[in-house]
Amino acid sequence: MRQVTETLLTHEGAAVFRDRDGYWLGDLGSGPGTGLAGDPGQARAMQGLSDGRWAHGGRLPHGATRATVARLDGTLIEAVAGFGAWLYVTAVERHRLPVRFTDDDGGIVRPELPAQWPREPVHDATETCPACAGEAWEYIVALDGSRGQSSSNDGPMENNGVVVCVCCGYEISTGVFYAPLEDDTRTEQEQQEDLERFQAEEREREQTMLANLDFVVVAAAGAWPAGEIGGHGSSDNRTTSVTVQHTLDDRCWLRIQTLRFEEEPWSSAIELARGGLISAVHEFGEWPGELSEPALSLWLDAREGERNAAVAAAEEATATVHVEGTPVGFTVLDADGAWSAAADHGDLRIVLTGRGVPLADLRLQPYAPDDDEAGTSLS
Repeated sequence: MRQVTETLLTHEGAAVFRDRDGYWLGDLGSGPGTGLAGDPGQARAMQGLSDGRWAHGGRLPHGATRATVARLDGTLIEAVAGFGAWLYVTAVERHRLPVRFTDDDGGIVRPELPAQWPREPVHDATETCPACAGEAWEYIVALDGSRGQSSSNDGPMENNGVVVCVCCGYEISTGVFYAPLEDDTRTEQEQQEDLERFQAEEREREQTMLANLDFVVVAAAGAWPAGEIGGHGSSDNRTTSVTVQHTLDDRCWLRIQTLRFEEEPWSSAIELARGGLISAVHEFGEWPGELSEPALSLWLDAREGERNAAVAAAEEATATVHVEGTPVGFTVLDADGAWSAAADHGDLRIVLTGRGVPLADLRLQPYAPDDDEAGTSLS
């Protein structure tokens, strides 16, 4: 028998669907995409739409009829809600956003968690809830493993906990905090020998990877420090992206990523630039004093929200960069002393990210490690 899919809620090209297998978030034109697993109020997801925007959606908790989304800039906006679901569509907010649920009278409806799950108050929390401005938090361990499991230093797997707003139920993952490793018993000479051995093995792996590439990697030309491989990606045992980094000092650097077009064909230049900028806007300021792990998770989540807000607010511009003598138009975003630019060039995609260095007059040429001469031509 053909499965029947019911469209519960639509908004600006996004939809929440329901079939016999459950609830789904998806693009209205292409149907169910991402599953909304879990209890009502906790079941939520986000998904990219065909036009490059992002849909956030989920199921309303029992008793709730409305959902209010806290945007990255701190403003609140009422999501479209009905038939037990909620939807919000945005062009720039591609990260999980806080949501507060209310009933017809405006009273907050907190999604309920099992009463038997262990919980304790977070007395040293320094952050207010971004969804409702509440100040009281509690740490709750999900005994069913629904928030994941982790271990520290190869210890036994344990159920993860979450930090939950006492007022509205907004959840923040605590992640994993690792305890210090046991004291290193190696001598200073042994440590140095191990480091040199690791570095030699890493160089050999990089040389093998570069020798087997079927596309050209670019780097900065001119009076830049020598570029070093800063990372690479692969798919089906084939390298699909390589990053070269030129470093002046800890606060001044240039990172150049070359990708095969098929690595991210769905991402526009602005999306690639936004992703690069997020990796560069990393300054969290002065770290707080000693906090419990739940309180530190709250602090880190708040700082991450500020970073994402800065990137979301970045204005789009254009710049011309010469790639082996050919002028190429790049889409540019900048925020907080950092910038990122992206463009397509033939069958390649190039993402430039810098901090403390200018984009102006940048020229690119094929990367040639340990060689003063340029590599194979891009043409």
